Amino acid sequence: ICIGVVIPDARAAYATSGVHVNDMQAWRDPDSRALSAIQVGVSTFDSGADAAAFVDQQSVIWPTCSLAPIVTNPDTERRQTWDVSDVAKKGDMLVAHLSMRHMPGRCERVLTARRNVVIDTVICSESPGGTAAALTSRVAKKLGRAT
Repeated sequence: ICIGVVIPDARAAYATSGVHVNDMQAWRDPDSRALSAIQVGVSTFDSGADAAAFVDQQSVIWPTCSLAPIVTNPDTERRQTWDVSDVAKKGDMLVAHLSMRHMPGRCERVLTARRNVVIDTVICSESPGGTAAALTSRVAKKLGRAT
């Protein structure tokens, strides 16, 4: 269940949600020794109510994910151990902070709904400090102006 906190647009998180289309764009700095990446995903639902319900569902799940480490790729050499902290609902945005063990830097993770779309963002850097929330807000504003 908690894999959706660590991996934006994770199939496991969206599997039973009624999502129609997921689209993700990602950028990363291959030369950085720290976590350095931006990922923005958008997912469409039947209605605005369905999109908001998905975010509400995740706002119940995410806080429980700070109780124990989350391990991705547990049976491979690409195994990663993540810690989740500072999960909070800030206005209409669900925000969490992530750190990968043995890797400098942190990630800010944000999920919000606008119209029938869920915006799913993570930014990792030496100090993400609100950048994922700011980017999510910009995407949401553009969706709000759509006709």
